[in-house]
Amino acid sequence: MQIDLVRQKIGRIRHVAELLSVGLPSQPEALVNDEDALHLVAFRVYLGLQEALDLASHLVADQGWGPAASLREHFEILARQGVLDARLAATLADGVKIRNLIGHAYGELDPDSDGHANGDGHANAYAEPDAEYLCRRESAAAH
Repeated sequence: MQIDLVRQKIGRIRHVAELLSVGLPSQPEALVNDEDALHLVAFRVYLGLQEALDLASHLVADQGWGPAASLREHFEILARQGVLDARLAATLADGVKIRNLIGHAYGELDPDSDGHANGDGHANAYAEPDAEYLCRRESAAAH
């Protein structure tokens, strides 16, 4: 995987996380009462998770660590390989379910259901992977 592509994907993840951290209300009830805000937050969560999945799947494939049996497993593989810490990998793996709920049951979102829409720092988890670490792995694999 090219270093510029890794940096670009991480940059997009960080941008979405920044938008989420600014746009999340302090209380989930605010989203219950504002359908437009709920849809905007849901869309941004979906985008961030999709970017993280895309990056993870490329890394797993390019490094020969797969195949992953599920979308969740991409993050688990990255944790086993030392790219992500276990807690972040678990958060991202859990995020796959949220991504699927948003993508497949968009009209049925409940911001109170899992704590991910309450500004508790989950948005920043999607921007955590270290680009330099990923680049070193790519460089080592190329030699």
